[in-house]
Parts: sequence; structure tokens; C-alpha cells
Amino acid sequence: MSRLIAHGAWRTQLTRDGRRPVDIARERGHTHLLELLEPVTVRPLPAPADALEHHFHTLMRETTGRCFEEIEHLLPPLAPLTEGRHVKVVFTVVGMMGGFRYHHEGDYVHVHASSRMDADDGDHYKVTPEGWAKIK
Repeated sequence: MSRLIAHGAWRTQLTRDGRRPVDIARERGHTHLLELLEPVTVRPLPAPADALEHHFHTLMRETTGRCFEEIEHLLPPLAPLTEGRHVKVVFTVVGMMGGFRYHHEGDYVHVHASSRMDADDGDHYKVTPEGWAKIK
């Protein structure tokens, strides 16, 4: 288990029903894993984090057109960004032929949306608890 975490497994990753690894270990009586699996915040997200995540998901839905309607996606949480200083996440969107790369950048989340169909580098966005905007 500690090797998984050392190689980047996220303690904050949620199951579809909202449970974290530490919750599952607790439910199953694996008390020896609780301290290891308890999430540690190395770099907090801008508050309020739930508003930040809401705007992040809104950006994803609005910039992908109908991709999320055609195939079920579990939209990614931002909590894993808190687990290290330089966490970068890639989220592939099948119908987009590309996806999103995002990371925590000071007081916002930087999102790079790109597709293999783009003639350029794609688009970059700044997501804050107040909303999102394209970076020119």
C-alpha cells in the first residue's frame, strides 16, 4: 500500500458513492491502514473549494459540446491537487479526442483543454472560486 502512495496513488480519490480509501479501510476493519490512507493536504485549494470545483466542472461541460451527453463521465475532483506541491492531472475525454490537463497555480486552477483535432496548442483557462475565464 505504501508503494502505491509513493508512486502517486491519491488518498483523496472518491468512489462513485463518495467514499475515500480510508473510509473503505475503516469499513472493512483494516485499522492498520488508517494512518497511511488518511488524506494529507500539502497545498490547499483556494476557498471555497466546492465553488472552485463547480466552476471547473462547468468549464469542462461548456467547452466539450456534447461529449458528456454522449458518454457517461465521472468528472474529476480537484482534491488530488492538494496532495502535493506539483500535482498535474490529465483527464481524457473520449468524444473530444483529447481532454484536459490541469494543475494548481497560485490562487487558481490552470486548465489546458486540447484535442488531436486542434491546429494549435488548444485553449488555456483560469478557474477561481468566482468562475472561469479563457487565458489569452
